Amino acid sequence: MALTDEAVRDELRRIILSPGFVHSERLRRFLSYSVEQTLAGNPQNLKEYAIGVEAFDRPRHYSPSEDPIVRVEARRLRKKLDEYYAAAGANNPVRIDLPKGSYVPVFIGRAGRKKWLPSAAAATVLTCAAVVWILWMGRSTSSRHALSLARLTSDAGLATDPALSSDGRWLAYASDRGGSNLNIWIRQLGDAGGDARRVTTSTVDHHQPALSPHGDSIAFRSEAEPSGVYTMPVSGGEQHLFAKDGRDPQYSSDGAFIAYWIGSPGDDLLPPSGRIFIRASGANAAAATPLAAHMNSAACPVWSPDGSRVLFLGSNSSNGKADWWTTAASGAGVPVATGAADMLAQNGLALPFRECTASWQSDWLIFAARGGDTQNLWRLPLDSSGRAHSPIERLTFGSATEWKPAANAAGTIVFSSRTSHSRIFTLAGKELTPVAATSSEVTFPSASQDGHAIAFLGESAGASQIWLKRLDTGQETALTEAPIKPRYPQISPDGTAVAFTDQASHKVYSVSAASRHLQALPIPADSRIWDWTGHLLLYQVPDARHQFEEFDQRTGLSRTLIKAAFDLAGPRLSSDLRSIAWHGIPSASRRQVFHSGYPLGKSSPTPLTDADSMNRNCAWSPDSRTLYFLSERDGHRCIWKHAASGDATPVAVRHFHSTKQSMAAFGDVGAIGLSATSAGLAFALSDSESNLWMMQRQR
Repeated sequence: MALTDEAVRDELRRIILSPGFVHSERLRRFLSYSVEQTLAGNPQNLKEYAIGVEAFDRPRHYSPSEDPIVRVEARRLRKKLDEYYAAAGANNPVRIDLPKGSYVPVFIGRAGRKKWLPSAAAATVLTCAAVVWILWMGRSTSSRHALSLARLTSDAGLATDPALSSDGRWLAYASDRGGSNLNIWIRQLGDAGGDARRVTTSTVDHHQPALSPHGDSIAFRSEAEPSGVYTMPVSGGEQHLFAKDGRDPQYSSDGAFIAYWIGSPGDDLLPPSGRIFIRASGANAAAATPLAAHMNSAACPVWSPDGSRVLFLGSNSSNGKADWWTTAASGAGVPVATGAADMLAQNGLALPFRECTASWQSDWLIFAARGGDTQNLWRLPLDSSGRAHSPIERLTFGSATEWKPAANAAGTIVFSSRTSHSRIFTLAGKELTPVAATSSEVTFPSASQDGHAIAFLGESAGASQIWLKRLDTGQETALTEAPIKPRYPQISPDGTAVAFTDQASHKVYSVSAASRHLQALPIPADSRIWDWTGHLLLYQVPDARHQFEEFDQRTGLSRTLIKAAFDLAGPRLSSDLRSIAWHGIPSASRRQVFHSGYPLGKSSPTPLTDADSMNRNCAWSPDSRTLYFLSERDGHRCIWKHAASGDATPVAVRHFHSTKQSMAAFGDVGAIGLSATSAGLAFALSDSESNLWMMQRQR
């Protein structure tokens, strides 16, 4: 038989969907990467170092001699291929082998003809950080459509947040090309496509664009003062504030209305983290109308193709469990849960709940979901009432984070393929220093009082572990292992133990840094440990977001510390145990830092910051005189400080205005993990790059 590139790709598709591969993310990525590089005529990229970096997300300083992941996975891959061809693939027209001693696959036809390299015309464009293998599957095998894949941007920084006009002629997106912050760009697609044109020029981020149906007007989120949704003509002109504090605007199919939400994208979907509104898009529009107002939280609105319904990410439970819901755009009736969240959970998938990353295309929900250690695009059929149905179908296979799909009725999908790595940094004076770690994804750092030890969550083979890094010796130790699924680590002041919540058992534990011995703490299930100072642990029970509890290790007893009329978060005790600070959540788009004498009752709570912006996640200086905190008062998430006495005004400690390296990329703000030690500050930052890709059904 004539061995074509398409025949090889068909065989690759069969392999990675087979039972032996479908649940092994590493093997699928390894095989997809090696096959595509071979078909593209790039066998020079199939060296151990390149595979480790590109297929397994190893850092650029990765050393194959110290980390044998490629050799280990190659042995597994050869064994799995042999097992596949001994059973399910025995009669397949093509066989893919990985010879021993090589990482270049061999393609063998049924007649025995081998194909080592492809013709020049058959190469598929690859990102430098990910293999994007696109599949399009209809409701049955007979209705499948082939997809063409095209790369739309090749920026060195960020190109993200794609938006399509309903006729598919125009694409708007956010990019930091030509600067350190995001601005809105637009380009025409199809045969008339050309270079992108910059629509906005600003020193603060302009992002989350939405195009009117015919591409003549644009709405977007601006971090200018006041931040919110702005509108302007695509051809240029004056920008008008449309909705103060608004996020993720979406035009209805006829362009008459804009839906948006107000809230914090960095929090769990717990009340009051999100509220949805609809407002007429005209210059003389009436006041905004709330939608799904009775829900505990609602965010990320998406219009149905006919404009009659709105899909949104919402929670109506006290524990913040979220699903997609739909409701009539008129506000009539009650919202209906799609049931998608449970269907995804049954398939081992999880939604990136803190990101707006879904699109409604005809009778399909196109969305991003996380499985294992990757995030890809999937789709689910939606019926006329907005309920989801099987089967869940995967659209992309890639090692990057694929998200933010924008889709139209013609079958076009544009999405962002993002690579991001979070790392711990220390800040002493003006010197920002990265902390070396085995994992390329490091979050929730918590530093000991002297700054010599940092506990953090590190990703390993798609699972999180608690690690302890000694900065004085360089030693790094994993403190937990499966089946423990840790979250919210808090290190003891002396660095000898770490407290955390186990998502598997729902218990709260402390783990010894020396022996790795686990000890269950008498703290309610699923509680979050916020602070460990001296002999006291401060925590919060999931169903009591308006109060804090305190556990005393000496007595083994707990007591309620603070109650308020609104939600609270982030309690921190000063090292002298004389003061306590926290942030309140008075509204969906505001956070305010408070402090008081400790024990409570010595003084009334005093606001340390204003209530006009996001001020949260505070940390006491070792001398208990200064509070450091995260603030978005200048349109970016940066580190500020304030004298605990309340005198003077807040002072910026360090700005992070670059979109490439920032704190804003974290969905959960708690993952930044701000700690103040005698050696300086410790926290996490994210390094990101992303570009846009387009999928279209082939006619």
